[in-house]
Amino acid sequence: MYVEFSIQNTSHELVVMLLFVFQVTHILNVAYGVENAFPDLFIYKTLSILDQPDTDIISYLQECTQFIEQ
Repeated sequence: MYVEFSIQNTSHELVVMLLFVFQVTHILNVAYGVENAFPDLFIYKTLSILDQPDTDIISYLQECTQFIEQ
């Protein structure tokens, strides 16, 4: 199961509760300049990928896929 949401406007307590409810153990963070919010609670893979039209996101797919398949 994949869960996708943003924590920008949500309390940290609610985010952690939802992640535990959905039994999330790993988080793929591909946001440029955004630090991992809960490094002591979850396993992270962090890639700072710029959200620009000329960014070659395909070059990151294998690394992301390997992490997701863990």
